[in-house]
Amino acid sequence: MPHPSAPELPLPAAPVTATGPTKTSGLAIASLVLGIFSCGCSVFTGIPAFVCGIMGLNRIARSEREPAGPRLTGQGMAITGLVLASLTTLMLPVLIGLVLPAIQAGRDAARRVQCMNHMKAIGSAMIRHEAATGLLPAAVIGADGTPLLSWRVAILPYIEQKSLYEQFHLDEPWDSEHNRSLIPLMPMVYACPSADVEPGRTTYLLLDGHGAAFEPKNLRAGAGGRIRGLRRADRGDKSEATIMVVDAPASRAVEWTRPAELSLSPREAAALAPGESGHGRGMRLAVFIDGNVRMLDFDAESEP
Repeated sequence: MPHPSAPELPLPAAPVTATGPTKTSGLAIASLVLGIFSCGCSVFTGIPAFVCGIMGLNRIARSEREPAGPRLTGQGMAITGLVLASLTTLMLPVLIGLVLPAIQAGRDAARRVQCMNHMKAIGSAMIRHEAATGLLPAAVIGADGTPLLSWRVAILPYIEQKSLYEQFHLDEPWDSEHNRSLIPLMPMVYACPSADVEPGRTTYLLLDGHGAAFEPKNLRAGAGGRIRGLRRADRGDKSEATIMVVDAPASRAVEWTRPAELSLSPREAAALAPGESGHGRGMRLAVFIDGNVRMLDFDAESEP
C-alpha cells in the first residue's frame, strides 16, 4: 500500500534587498566634512556634524529595507563624522578648563603690572615733593597740627594734577562741604585695578604703625607748617629697606583725601591674610622709601 506523500511546505521567502543603482548619502558627506572642520574645536561645526551623521545613518538603513529607490551608501563617512564630532564635544570642556585659568592668570598679571606702575608714579611723586619742600608728605595739617588732608592731596602737583590740587581748601578738613565734593575726582593713579572698592576710595596707604618710618613720633612739620612728613636722610642707610606706601586690602580702603593710613608694623603689613590680597596668595606690593616698588610676601622682614 503506497505511503501518502508528505505535504509540501512553502519555502521561506528570501529577504528583500534593495537592488539597482546606489548613491552616496549627502548627509553622510556633510557629517564627514563638518566633522573634519570641528577638529579645530569649533562647536559650530561639531554639533551639525553629529546631527547629520545620525540622520545619514538612519536614511542609509532605511534605503536597505526599501525595494524601491536607490540604495544609499556612505555609512563609513557618517560614522567618521560622528566620531570627530564626539571628540570635539568631549575635548571642548577640557580645553576650556585649561584655557580659562591661563586667561585669568594673564589678567591678574596685567592688573599687577598696572598696580606697580601706579605705585611707581606715587613713589616718584613723593620723592619730588621732598626735593621741592624738604619732606616726604604724611598729611596736610592745620594751624594746630591736626591732619586735615591726606598726603595724596599734597602730591597732586607731582602727578600732573595741579589744577585739581588748586581746587582744595587746604585749611579745611577732608570732609568739609567743599572738600568732600572733590572726592569723586580721584585720579586713576590712586585706584588699584585688583581692588574691588567704591569709587573715590583707595588702597594705597602709608604705613604708620609701631616701628614704621611714618610712625607719628618720627614726623616733623615743614616750612610754613602746612605739611607734616619725613626726610629720607633721617632713615640713614635703612632707606632701601624702609616701606613707605603699601597696597592695603580692599577691606581697609579709605577716601583718597582722608588722612587715614595703615597702622601696622612692617612685618604685620607683610603678613596680611592671604584672602585680603589683591595680587594672589601671599603677595603684596609696597613702595620703599627709595622709590622702588617690590612685592612683599609672608616671610618678608623689612626693617622698621
